[in-house]
Amino acid sequence: MTNSELAWHSQYWMLLGAARVRAADWTGGQNAIDRAFQLGAKGDPWDRLFLAIAFWHRGEASEAHHFYHRAAAAIDAQPQPRDPALDRLRDEAAALIRARTPQPGTTGSARS
Repeated sequence: MTNSELAWHSQYWMLLGAARVRAADWTGGQNAIDRAFQLGAKGDPWDRLFLAIAFWHRGEASEAHHFYHRAAAAIDAQPQPRDPALDRLRDEAAALIRARTPQPGTTGSARS
Protein backbone atom coordinates (compact mmCIF):
# COMPACT_ATOMS: atom_id res chain seq x y z
CA MET A 1 0.00 0.00 0.00
CA THR A 2 1.36 3.44 -0.89
CA ASN A 3 1.73 6.27 1.64
CA SER A 4 -1.19 8.15 0.08
CA GLU A 5 -3.35 5.03 0.33
CA LEU A 6 -2.39 4.59 3.99
CA ALA A 7 -3.23 8.23 4.67
CA TRP A 8 -6.62 7.83 3.03
CA HIS A 9 -7.32 4.63 4.96
CA SER A 10 -6.32 6.25 8.25
CA GLN A 11 -8.65 9.21 7.54
CA TYR A 12 -11.46 6.76 6.82
CA TRP A 13 -10.90 5.01 10.15
CA MET A 14 -10.80 8.34 12.02
CA LEU A 15 -14.09 9.40 10.44
CA LEU A 16 -15.62 6.02 11.21
CA GLY A 17 -14.46 6.33 14.82
CA ALA A 18 -16.06 9.76 15.19
CA ALA A 19 -19.30 8.48 13.67
CA ARG A 20 -19.36 5.49 16.00
CA VAL A 21 -18.81 7.69 19.04
CA ARG A 22 -21.68 9.91 17.87
CA ALA A 23 -23.81 6.77 17.56
CA ALA A 24 -22.94 5.84 21.18
CA ASP A 25 -20.81 2.88 20.05
CA TRP A 26 -18.02 3.72 22.46
CA THR A 27 -15.94 0.60 21.92
CA GLY A 28 -16.39 0.65 18.15
CA GLY A 29 -15.40 4.30 18.03
CA GLN A 30 -12.31 3.74 20.11
CA ASN A 31 -11.33 0.69 18.05
CA ALA A 32 -11.73 2.58 14.76
CA ILE A 33 -9.60 5.50 15.96
CA ASP A 34 -6.99 3.07 17.30
CA ARG A 35 -6.92 1.43 13.85
CA ALA A 36 -6.28 4.82 12.25
CA PHE A 37 -3.30 5.31 14.56
CA GLN A 38 -2.01 1.84 13.58
CA LEU A 39 -2.17 2.97 9.94
CA GLY A 40 0.02 5.95 10.74
CA ALA A 41 -2.44 8.70 11.56
CA LYS A 42 -0.87 11.40 13.71
CA GLY A 43 -4.14 12.37 15.36
CA ASP A 44 -5.49 15.82 15.99
CA PRO A 45 -7.61 17.51 18.66
CA TRP A 46 -10.81 16.19 17.08
CA ASP A 47 -9.65 12.58 17.38
CA ARG A 48 -8.45 13.05 20.94
CA LEU A 49 -11.76 14.63 21.98
CA PHE A 50 -13.72 11.76 20.49
CA LEU A 51 -11.43 9.34 22.32
CA ALA A 52 -11.96 11.27 25.56
CA ILE A 53 -15.73 10.96 25.13
CA ALA A 54 -15.50 7.24 24.30
CA PHE A 55 -13.21 6.47 27.23
CA TRP A 56 -15.45 8.40 29.60
CA HIS A 57 -18.52 6.44 28.58
CA ARG A 58 -16.58 3.20 28.95
CA GLY A 59 -15.77 4.12 32.55
CA GLU A 60 -12.09 4.87 31.94
CA ALA A 61 -11.92 8.34 33.49
CA SER A 62 -8.12 8.51 33.64
CA GLU A 63 -7.78 7.86 29.91
CA ALA A 64 -10.64 10.27 29.20
CA HIS A 65 -8.85 13.03 31.09
CA HIS A 66 -5.56 12.18 29.38
CA PHE A 67 -7.00 12.56 25.88
CA TYR A 68 -9.07 15.60 26.82
CA HIS A 69 -6.02 17.44 28.15
CA ARG A 70 -3.89 16.49 25.12
CA ALA A 71 -6.62 17.84 22.84
CA ALA A 72 -7.05 20.99 24.92
CA ALA A 73 -3.32 21.72 24.81
CA ALA A 74 -3.27 21.32 21.02
CA ILE A 75 -6.35 23.53 20.64
CA ASP A 76 -4.87 26.23 22.86
CA ALA A 77 -1.72 26.22 20.70
CA GLN A 78 -3.75 26.92 17.54
CA PRO A 79 -3.90 30.45 16.18
CA GLN A 80 -7.11 32.41 16.49
CA PRO A 81 -9.76 32.31 15.18
CA ARG A 82 -10.38 28.64 15.76
CA ASP A 83 -13.01 26.38 14.28
CA PRO A 84 -16.21 26.99 16.30
CA ALA A 85 -17.24 23.35 15.83
CA LEU A 86 -14.01 22.22 17.46
CA ASP A 87 -14.63 24.58 20.37
CA ARG A 88 -18.15 23.13 20.77
CA LEU A 89 -16.80 19.57 20.78
CA ARG A 90 -14.22 20.61 23.37
CA ASP A 91 -16.96 22.15 25.53
CA GLU A 92 -19.04 18.98 25.16
CA ALA A 93 -16.15 16.76 26.23
CA ALA A 94 -15.26 19.08 29.11
CA ALA A 95 -18.82 19.08 30.40
CA LEU A 96 -19.04 15.33 30.06
CA ILE A 97 -15.89 14.49 31.94
CA ARG A 98 -16.18 17.50 34.23
CA ALA A 99 -12.72 18.66 33.19
CA ARG A 100 -12.04 22.24 34.07
CA THR A 101 -11.01 24.21 31.00
CA PRO A 102 -7.90 26.20 31.96
CA GLN A 103 -8.37 29.95 31.98
CA PRO A 104 -6.18 32.03 29.65
CA GLY A 105 -2.75 32.59 31.15
CA THR A 106 -2.81 29.44 33.27
CA THR A 107 -1.26 26.08 32.59
CA GLY A 108 -3.27 22.92 32.37
CA SER A 109 -2.30 19.56 33.75
CA ALA A 110 -1.84 18.02 30.30
CA ARG A 111 -0.14 14.66 30.14
CA SER A 112 2.07 14.05 27.10
